[in-house]
Amino acid sequence: MNLSSWPTLTDMILTGQRVVMFMDYMANQTAYPWLLDEFSQMWETPFDPVDNTFPCDVARPPNLAPDSANNRLSLINHNLNTQLSILGVDLLVPARTSLNVTNNVNGTGSLGLSAEKCLRQWGRPPNFLNVDYYNYGGFPGSVFEVAAQMNNVTYKRPCCGVPVKNGAKGFPSPGASIVYSLTALVIIGLSV
Repeated sequence: MNLSSWPTLTDMILTGQRVVMFMDYMANQTAYPWLLDEFSQMWETPFDPVDNTFPCDVARPPNLAPDSANNRLSLINHNLNTQLSILGVDLLVPARTSLNVTNNVNGTGSLGLSAEKCLRQWGRPPNFLNVDYYNYGGFPGSVFEVAAQMNNVTYKRPCCGVPVKNGAKGFPSPGASIVYSLTALVIIGLSV
């Protein structure tokens, strides 16, 4: 599908078709037509970034021409990693100490700055924002404020959890968000 053939978020919500599944490699759309081959539909910025400038260049699939990239969905990998060496094995792990900066709305290395850079470079906002620990940032929900800005809609705080006071433990109040996943994709609509 090209960029203009994707439904809007409104269309997906109104038709009750709210889930799209991609697989980055070895998707068999003949056997499983609902499991889409990611790189025939979209492109990504560098995977497992260790550079906090977060370039907005096509990295996957490799060698994708700019004209083809302009006609596909886009995903920015904005999940800063750090390299560790343990017993001679090099590993990339999330840079957890930088999450409040990385997942923030503004500032050097922030998700907001990265999304703006992609908007300027490609003439449209990225469709997906891939972050680690989406509940961290300048404030809980800052990644959703960035998504709202890219969608040109109003974001209203508070969002995404209730801070625990005085070191208290236990369950949050009903309606509070509980975060279990480490990585989240924040979707930016093609149009509302």
